[in-house]
Amino acid sequence: MSPEPLALLAQSLPDGGCSARHGLPYAATVGVGTNQQTLTLETANWVMIDGTMDNAVSNAIDAHDTKTRKRAERVREEGWRQIPDWPKELEGLQSWPAPGQTCTVTLNQELWQFIAAALDESAVTSDYLASLPHFAASREEWLAVAADSRRLAAEVRTKLEA
Repeated sequence: MSPEPLALLAQSLPDGGCSARHGLPYAATVGVGTNQQTLTLETANWVMIDGTMDNAVSNAIDAHDTKTRKRAERVREEGWRQIPDWPKELEGLQSWPAPGQTCTVTLNQELWQFIAAALDESAVTSDYLASLPHFAASREEWLAVAADSRRLAAEVRTKLEA
């Protein structure tokens, strides 16, 4: 995925894509219990997961859905904790990660399934945005985000089944 759709997505977020870093409480520790799954992904894909979780946090706040907000916050916090070179500032994402860089993240099965479902939802939303006249100039970028979201959701599910 090219950086342009990610930048466009970040610009469309009211907080620039960092809601969990601005005072939202971090809920319970991830990984307590059974069904731990460790997946290795391209770090660029984790950046997309992080952005999808940021959107899920924002949507959950709007819907007063505390359970979804906490899950999405937990996923983001675990990514930041488990990926040691994660940039501390949004500007750092402009040149990170290196092409082909991978990361290994361990979450419980429930959170990986939550990620896949959120990516599916993101694809539907991106398809919808691509259909709006207001976004005609960026239609192809939204369609690319939708395709990338679907591809990544399928990749996560395939790795979980392996």
